[in-house]
Amino acid sequence: MKFEMTINRILGIIIIFLAFMIISTTLIIGNQKKKGFQTVVTAIPGNETGGTAYSSYKGLGTLRTTTAPDKSDKNGTTVVLRPYLTYEAGDREFYEELSRKNQLLKSIFIKYFSSYTKNELKKKGETAIKQEILSKVNENLTLNKISEVYFEDLNYLEIPDISKIQ
Repeated sequence: MKFEMTINRILGIIIIFLAFMIISTTLIIGNQKKKGFQTVVTAIPGNETGGTAYSSYKGLGTLRTTTAPDKSDKNGTTVVLRPYLTYEAGDREFYEELSRKNQLLKSIFIKYFSSYTKNELKKKGETAIKQEILSKVNENLTLNKISEVYFEDLNYLEIPDISKIQ
């Protein structure tokens, strides 16, 4: 009888522990999803009277692709970028549209960088690249438009040709 009480007590403690772990993990994951994508960016410089606030969509994460090949680089150059998009703050429906079209937005960035060589991209410059991508992204949005494209990271990774090293 004493042995059964101990087993029942141990099983009860295990069940309570597992329930606690499931609930706390669910709460932690839920909080991470809420805070991940929407942060306020400052107002447009020079617009001190109206002070339009913007939010940023960072749901695209880090993207990796390869540029188009050219004469000097037959395989293309690897590009790693972390873009984010700004839009007028408080537009929850537009944020949800961006979230729904996340894969489409990623493919726009990947296709853009894949269609140019590294030299062509460098010649265009970051400002022109952002404007062209902004235009392509806005063509695919219905509820509103994005105001700017930014890159937290934009790196060209050049891997040396080992066969040429002696």
